Amino acid sequence: MGRTTSDETLRPVFVLKTHAIGLGVSRSLAVKGVPVIGIDYAKDAKDLRSNSFVAHHMIPDIEKSPGVAVEALTRCQEGLGKRAILFPCSDSFILFISRNRKRLAEHFDFQLPSEAVMELIMNKKSQYMRAVELGIPIPETYYPTCLDDLDAFKDDIHYPVLIKPCYSHLWQERFPNKGFQAFNAEELVRYYQKTIDADIEVIVQEVIIGPNTNLRGMRAYIDEEGGVHGVLESNKVRQYPVDFGIGCLNQTSHNEVVARQGLQLMRGIGYRGIGAVEFKLDERDGVFKLMELNARVGKTIALSTKVGVNLPWMMYQDMVGMPIDGDVEYADGVRWHDFIQDCRAYHTLRARKEITFKDWVRTSLRSECHPFFAWDDLRPALVHTRYGLDTMLEIYYTLVFSAGRFIRHQ
Repeated sequence: MGRTTSDETLRPVFVLKTHAIGLGVSRSLAVKGVPVIGIDYAKDAKDLRSNSFVAHHMIPDIEKSPGVAVEALTRCQEGLGKRAILFPCSDSFILFISRNRKRLAEHFDFQLPSEAVMELIMNKKSQYMRAVELGIPIPETYYPTCLDDLDAFKDDIHYPVLIKPCYSHLWQERFPNKGFQAFNAEELVRYYQKTIDADIEVIVQEVIIGPNTNLRGMRAYIDEEGGVHGVLESNKVRQYPVDFGIGCLNQTSHNEVVARQGLQLMRGIGYRGIGAVEFKLDERDGVFKLMELNARVGKTIALSTKVGVNLPWMMYQDMVGMPIDGDVEYADGVRWHDFIQDCRAYHTLRARKEITFKDWVRTSLRSECHPFFAWDDLRPALVHTRYGLDTMLEIYYTLVFSAGRFIRHQ
């Protein structure tokens, strides 16, 4: 999935954030001949360069110095001869564009929902409240603003519950997880106090018990006229951390309810662009309940492109006035795999006796695409894994871990 020769008649795209998501987007565009320029501000992105980039630029921190970053981004376009298109690949870059859209629109084209829709999506509280208005099922959810608010529900809510942020990117700056899981009222109060101390707005939500395979998502591109393109559904096989994490083994699937509810939410809020919606099946009542809507392509974007649903290319076609590729039929069970994270998921699942080594190896080996690795674009994977060292260490730890458990059970 490396790059083809750039088509000089096509307009350049600035891919903002060059980690896993940005790589997937860059490769999806470069294979069509689009000149891709990687843009980032994170220090660990400096050497993470791909064959899909015709150039790579580092800019100032977009959160600490947004004004300076706008100026730097504008300078990156000098000498290109064509007006570039911005393609944000992280929540922070999406907010950066949204909050500086007037200045950036003078120099670039980009496609984002309106500011009002953008703020609604980025704030999980607003997102869930809007979903309820649209008739989309959600888990039992509360929106406390102070410690005293917990008294209204802490003794009645179904435990366990997850205390999670309204704004995910702010949470990531303070905590190394996606939220705090509380199994009783005492833990709820203790963890909620931590969020107060960190000055982070949160929601409290019932945890839907069930395997990772009950997590299903859909993604699509919605054009300016509200037309829907490239609907693709998938489900998680495993994620890490296991209970509340990011998918490390995902596969394509079809589910009419997930597709319908996802489009109902996106259309209901007036969404435009590429978006992804995730649901989880509640086995108690057989209902798919909303987990979240993300206003960007996901980490598994390479999976869509692998099966012919090239969402970045569809959006590009629309933005430059080209006919958008028609929808394609895709097979179920095509897999995307993050090997290192999946090794860590295996350790947890094996300790819980929820998977065998044989089953893990069988499912791990049968995967068609990856977040960093591509045979014709090896550098990102080599740099990401410290030239294979991290991969070898994970394999070693996994083999030792599995052998130790085998011996103990003899």
